[in-house]
Amino acid sequence: MAIKTDALQQNAAPKGADTLLMAASAGGTAQLSLARLAEFLTGQDNAVRTALSNKAALSAQQTVEQNTVSTRSVTVTAAELPVYIKSLPRLLTDYIKIRVSAGTVNETVGFNRFYGPGAIWLVPDEDDGEVVLREGIAIDSCSAYIRVIKMKLRGNPNGHNAFVEMEFCSCVSLEQIDIDGSGTSDKFGVYAVCSKVGIVDCTVKNVGFAVSSAVSSVLSANNLTGSGNTFGGRVYRGGAILLGDSTPNLMGGASNLKQGGLIVGTDGTLL
Repeated sequence: MAIKTDALQQNAAPKGADTLLMAASAGGTAQLSLARLAEFLTGQDNAVRTALSNKAALSAQQTVEQNTVSTRSVTVTAAELPVYIKSLPRLLTDYIKIRVSAGTVNETVGFNRFYGPGAIWLVPDEDDGEVVLREGIAIDSCSAYIRVIKMKLRGNPNGHNAFVEMEFCSCVSLEQIDIDGSGTSDKFGVYAVCSKVGIVDCTVKNVGFAVSSAVSSVLSANNLTGSGNTFGGRVYRGGAILLGDSTPNLMGGASNLKQGGLIVGTDGTLL
């Protein structure tokens, strides 16, 4: 029986209550609801379900066995930055360079539990001025490489001990970071717990402690400039601070504080 095409009802999209006309295997026709069709396609021991499952398994296997790491770049506004980082998959298989347009970020920039062969680089957009972070940076339980470049940190981060706080991280690089903690004499500039951190060409001023390394952390400070700090370096429970290049022994503080750990000067002398 032919169906006149001009007699067909025009629907923009199928509805849950709609049915399909099905040729029954026993002969004749029958109506099949979309709900029953969906149940059939996703039910156990179904060829379609098996094919979809195999495809997903293959995709996962290819991700695990991938032997190259690609680089991609994305540009976000200052306001979008915290949400964008939270939206990323925790398994990093790419080097992701996040370019941030000029502006002020008024919430903590958080990196939480990223792992894998990839990395995240956080930089200002090259042609678009400075990025100011007023609630600091918190990096927690990341085994993937995290690199932060040319950010300005100001204000008084709520709920955090430091302007840059790292806990249980394998490899973090802070480069050309400018921290000014005016009015926050109880804060740390950079604070590391159970982490490996490299600081290069950074400025830390007007804080309680320029840098702190605690609980087996290793923190290297290279070409760090400091001023107006109560203490320079602080080590605690086996932390280590290694000074390099032009970094002064006190990093802008009146003294260093040793509560278990070591501070090594640029000439290899224990301070």
